[in-house]
Amino acid sequence: MFALSIVVVFFIEVEIKDDVSGHAWRLINLYASSCDSVRRLQWEELHRYRQQCSDDWMIWGDFNDLLEVEEKQGGRRREIWSLRAFRDFVTKLGAVDLGYAGYPFTWVNRRCGNGQIKERLDRALVSSGWRIQYENAKLQHLFTVGSDHVALLLDTNPPKFNGRRQFRFDNRWTGDAGCTDVVRKSWQMGARGSKMFDLFHRVRNTRKELRVWSKTRNFNSRKKINEVQSRLQEIGEERMQGDMGQIRRLEKELGDAWVQEERMRLGTV
Repeated sequence: MFALSIVVVFFIEVEIKDDVSGHAWRLINLYASSCDSVRRLQWEELHRYRQQCSDDWMIWGDFNDLLEVEEKQGGRRREIWSLRAFRDFVTKLGAVDLGYAGYPFTWVNRRCGNGQIKERLDRALVSSGWRIQYENAKLQHLFTVGSDHVALLLDTNPPKFNGRRQFRFDNRWTGDAGCTDVVRKSWQMGARGSKMFDLFHRVRNTRKELRVWSKTRNFNSRKKINEVQSRLQEIGEERMQGDMGQIRRLEKELGDAWVQEERMRLGTV
């Protein structure tokens, strides 16, 4: 449940209530200025604002600043003194950097070769109470389509795999004529016994055959997403970046794969 509470020039705050635990906390979505003097004023204003509320909180978004000199690659090196204002802001808040999984930079100027600059401008800062409440929370950096920033994906309660996966019918299968044939042939394989036993046998056999059949088709959009994300990360980690045409082709593949993944999530039963 999301309830809009306040909107100002550079951040939007919402109250989030965890439907599982009932825990309520504040999420501040931030876009800080690229101007140093303006950004320092924003840190002061945000610090005053946070002092008015005792709830657990997270501030995430584009901070347009760094905490460590290693968070920038390429271009003019940042000096330690230039990080002081942002570091002081984080210290005064008593904030914890949530960290990340994935590519270490969140922004790139999309230039090639020695003109390329990469920085970790986007992050999530949380209160100590929030971190204790969601001790297993993870933040991922995901490559996006048509943007020079990565997307931040937060999972407050990552799932734990504890055995065999439950069968789920994938809506994408309906676009393949082979699916109908598999279901028709599998359903014809009845079993002797009561009507309920026969029905159970047909359903179980159809599930089994669909699992086998699906592995022969390219329906794994999540695998495709991971492969393209890995390739984009490999290109990003190379000092001499690949040509922009290659990057745009990969971004299109990534976009198509996300569309397929969304179809699966919306249509799975």
